[in-house]
Amino acid sequence: MTDQPRPPRCDATTVAGQPCRGRPLPGSSRCFAHADELSQRRTEARARGGRNRSHVARRWAGAPQPVRDVLDELRRVLDDLRAGKVSPAHASAAASLGRAIVAVWDASVTQRQLDELEDIVRAIDTGRVTR
Repeated sequence: MTDQPRPPRCDATTVAGQPCRGRPLPGSSRCFAHADELSQRRTEARARGGRNRSHVARRWAGAPQPVRDVLDELRRVLDDLRAGKVSPAHASAAASLGRAIVAVWDASVTQRQLDELEDIVRAIDTGRVTR
């Protein structure tokens, strides 16, 4: 058995005082986590990671398109309200309409689920599906 040369390692020290075990970036003696010139990229990556992992982002990704559209519009109205482009009354009206749109969408989803359950019960009652 021949001794394989060890791959190069980052020359930084971890917060625990141990040598970093990361691989250095091409042309550098440090890894992504320790390269001084990549500090801004690390900050941006952490921000993206935090947003993408949040329960809000996961729930948002699973929302139906009509609900996402309503939320996008409400965010635009809120931005306009903060910028003084729309009145509080306009923003309030938009929020009321948004609630109504989401309520109609939610009712249609609930009705579809109820219809599917009724179809399953009918199939069980008529013997097409065994328990």
